Amino acid sequence: MTIDSTTLVGDRELAALRARIGLAEPSLLADLARLVNIDCGSYDRDGVNEIATWTAALLARIGGDVTRHADATGALGDTVEAVFQGTPGGPRALLIGHMDTVFPLGTVAERPFRLAGGIATGPGVTDMKGGLLTLLVFGMLAGPFVGWALGRPSTPRGEGTAAASDATGLG
Repeated sequence: MTIDSTTLVGDRELAALRARIGLAEPSLLADLARLVNIDCGSYDRDGVNEIATWTAALLARIGGDVTRHADATGALGDTVEAVFQGTPGGPRALLIGHMDTVFPLGTVAERPFRLAGGIATGPGVTDMKGGLLTLLVFGMLAGPFVGWALGRPSTPRGEGTAAASDATGLG
């Protein structure tokens, strides 16, 4: 197959990627609902650490070398760092994000995750839980099609990454 410089994948690879993502969608939405339904405001250490625990477990399950870094003051949630070894000299990706939201404690009870008409709503559904979940799932599902592996997702001060469960077939 010949691919010009403006195309990352050919039609066959794109169709396979779409099919793989389609199969992962129910699990992705379940993971998004779980993450969105956790209160984790910026200064809610326990909520952020609940997301961190889930995230660290997933990243380890899909092959990451995971380290959690506690906030030195003990006031903020942990930082989650995961390193994935790729092909030496191969392409790399750096994924950075945060696990907190700006919403106060109790927001989830007032407006929990909801999916209606193909639109997901709830605290953090796009900033940043949905964005991180999508980014990591895309990286794991699309990486083989474009020739790159996850590099070193790491974030500062109580922030971290979110990802989909192993039901997506990522492992």
